[in-house]
Amino acid sequence: MSIIDSLRGASRALTALVMALAFIVAVPHGAFAAPGDLDTTFGTGGRVSITTTNSAEAEDVAVQPDGKIVSVGGEQDPEYLDDEFALTRHNSDGSVDTSFGGGDGEVLTDFENGNDVAQRVAVQPDGKIVVAGRHQETDDEFAGCCWFTVARYNSDGSVDTSFGGGDGWVSPGLAGGAEEAVGVALQPDGRIVAGAFAGGWFAVLRYLPDGSPDGTFGGGDGVTMTAFSDTGGGGATAQDMALQPNGKIVMAGSAGESFFDFAVARYNPDGSPDTTFSGDGKVTTDLGGYNWAESVAVQSTGRIIVGGQSADRFALVRYNVDGSRDTTFGTGGVATTDFGGTARVSDLVVQPDDRIVAGGSGSPGDFLLARFNADGTLDTGFGTGGRTTTDFGAGDRANALALQSDGKVVAFGNSDSALRVMARYLGRPDPVDGSPAARAAPRFRWTARCGTPRARRGPSPAAPGGSTPGVAARRPSSRGGRRRESRGGGRR
Repeated sequence: MSIIDSLRGASRALTALVMALAFIVAVPHGAFAAPGDLDTTFGTGGRVSITTTNSAEAEDVAVQPDGKIVSVGGEQDPEYLDDEFALTRHNSDGSVDTSFGGGDGEVLTDFENGNDVAQRVAVQPDGKIVVAGRHQETDDEFAGCCWFTVARYNSDGSVDTSFGGGDGWVSPGLAGGAEEAVGVALQPDGRIVAGAFAGGWFAVLRYLPDGSPDGTFGGGDGVTMTAFSDTGGGGATAQDMALQPNGKIVMAGSAGESFFDFAVARYNPDGSPDTTFSGDGKVTTDLGGYNWAESVAVQSTGRIIVGGQSADRFALVRYNVDGSRDTTFGTGGVATTDFGGTARVSDLVVQPDDRIVAGGSGSPGDFLLARFNADGTLDTGFGTGGRTTTDFGAGDRANALALQSDGKVVAFGNSDSALRVMARYLGRPDPVDGSPAARAAPRFRWTARCGTPRARRGPSPAAPGGSTPGVAARRPSSRGGRRRESRGGGRR
C-alpha cells in the first residue's frame, strides 16, 4: 500500500469519527434521558407548583384520556379559614387548563360551611369527574367531622346537578362522622364503587350513575362493612381500594391496636365477602413491629400488591388470588427498599408489563419513587439502581401516582410550604433488566458504524438485578376567576 493510500484511509477514519461525534452533539439533550428521569417537557424541568394564597393539601391525581391531569385535595378559604374541596386541571404539558373552573384551572366546593377535603378522584369516559372525600356538617344534629362524601363534576368543573338528587353530591353517614374516603372507581356499566374508613371498619359502597345507592350491593343499602377485630369495634384503618377487571373489589389498610399489620379484604361484585380469599374474605400480614399499608394495586395475573411501610422502608407484599402470600415475589412474598432514611409508600401503579412503580416520602424530605420488576426485584433501569428522588424544597411528600398511556408517571403531593406540587417522570413499556419479561421482549439496539446509527432487532444483553337542588352562592369569591361553589342540603 502506498503512503497516499494510507493517508486516505486515515482521513476516512477521521471523517467517520468526526461524523459520529457530530451526531452525538446534535442530538437534543432529552434524547438520552432514561426511565425515572424528570420529563423536561412538563412544567419547568419536569415540575409544577400550584401556588395559592393559603395552605392547601394534595390527595389524589388522575389522567384523562386526552392527557389532561386532574388533581384533588383541600384548600383553605382565605376569609373563613376552612378547607374546601379543591380540584385543579392541567394540560398535558403542565400548564393550567383555563377551560376548567373560572379560567384559572381550579374549582373549590364548600358543602356545609365546614372543613371539606377531596381525597380520591376518577374520570368517567364522558369526561365527568367523580370525587370522593369528607365534609364537615355544621348545621344540624349530625354536626361534626368527618362525613364520607361523593360528588360529581361536569367536564368544565361545574357541579353535576344530575347527580345526588340535584345537589351534585351524596353523603350516606357510615360511622357517625368518623369517616374518610380511601378510594373511588368506575365500573364499565357506569356504577361508582367507593371505599371508606368508617370508625375502624373497612366500608365499600356502590352507587348507580345518578348517585342513588345501589340496592343490589351489600345488604340492600349499597354498603358493606368489614371488621378486623374479634374484641369489638372495627380494629382497622382502611387506606386504599382497587377494582379488579372481574368486578371484585380489594381494600387495604392496617389492623391492630398496639402493633399494626397489613390488612386486606376482597369482595365479590355484589359486595359480599369473597370467601375464596383466605376463607373469610380478609387477611392480615405481620412483617414484624409496626407496619402500615397505604396502597393496593392488582396485576394482570390477579395477584394483589399492597404497599406501605415496614422498618422505615418501602415495603410491598404480594398475595395470590386465594389470599396466600406469594413467596415467588421478592423474599418470601415481600419486597423492600430504602432511601438511606425513613421511607413510606403512599401509592402504587402497575404498568401493563406488571412492573410496579411505588411513590412516597420520608427523610430527607423529597419525593421518593422506586420501580420493581414483576417478581419484586428492583428495576435497575429506572432512576439510579431502581430509585429516584425529587426535591421541591423541604418536607416534600409524594401522596399519589398516576400512570399515563405513554408510560410516564405523574406524582402529586405537597411541599412543606403548603404548596401542592407535581412531577412527571419518564418511563417506557419495554423492560430493561434481567427479568423474564425483559428476556422475552424484542428490543432495538443502536450500533454506530462510520458515524451512522443503525437499528438491529433482537435481544440485547440483560442488565443485572434482575370519583336541595340548585347551586346557592354562600359568599362572593375573593379569588378572581376561580370558580367557587357552595352546596346546600344535608345528609342522604
